Amino acid sequence: MVLEVSAMLPELAAVSRNFERAAPQLSDHDYLYGEVRARLLERLDPIILKPKIVLDLGCGTGTALRLLRRRFPGATTIGLDLVHPLLRQAAARRWLQRSAVCQGDFHGLPFSSGGVDLIVANLSLHWAVVLPTLLLELRRVLSGDGMVLFSCFGPDTLQELRQAWHGADPGFPHVLACPDMHDLGDAFVQAGFAGPVLDAEHFCLTYSSERTLFAELQGLGLSNACQGRRRGLVGKQRWRMMVEGYGRQSDGGRLPATFEVVYGHAWVGGSSRSGGANRERISVPFLDQAGPD
Repeated sequence: MVLEVSAMLPELAAVSRNFERAAPQLSDHDYLYGEVRARLLERLDPIILKPKIVLDLGCGTGTALRLLRRRFPGATTIGLDLVHPLLRQAAARRWLQRSAVCQGDFHGLPFSSGGVDLIVANLSLHWAVVLPTLLLELRRVLSGDGMVLFSCFGPDTLQELRQAWHGADPGFPHVLACPDMHDLGDAFVQAGFAGPVLDAEHFCLTYSSERTLFAELQGLGLSNACQGRRRGLVGKQRWRMMVEGYGRQSDGGRLPATFEVVYGHAWVGGSSRSGGANRERISVPFLDQAGPD
């Protein structure tokens, strides 16, 4: 059975609930977000920027805001997130006293047009329900020479889990449909950005059991939030079938979990930066290919 793409898109109410549940322990699972965040912000090193307003889109508990304030000490830094418990944690951090945080939906940003110089979105764009609408909003709030720097999960993310569930529960999605790097680049161009530059890498974590993996996903806020997900209990038989299917993918007794991460940046305007999207795909190990147990 082939699932409709719309069934695999996120339901924002479910996304919010998942992150509300994860909020108390999210910092204990920050190694994945933190590793990608570090690699993302390194991409600012060769770029000359003097932004006045910097927006962290999907700021979570505010760690990136601290790093952005260090990098751009003369800028005003603003964090936006959908999940109020995460924003409470961010607002409570002493080192964010010179930053502002606010709650909002990516699809309708609460900012005036042309007022932001740099948008940083670490592992957040895959939560878009309507990607073109989100990108148009980013384009709207950015200044004439503004830039967006982003990372998001790609379509290979949790491919092993998707395959296992497809065999056990083929009529319902269990893994989010994340945007392909090429489609994402084209979407930026269509939204009016000039010459987006993208690349991707694959991280592989391994786990001792499926329950350890699911506990990790819950701690990361990555529980199933697909619009077409099964609303009731999955049942013991389907769970056993999923476990058996996942077990057939094990390597040395450990269960693999792939996370594809797409990185990119795109400018508003600037004829010297215009053109089609530049893309490159690479694969790297992550934490010795082992997740925490």
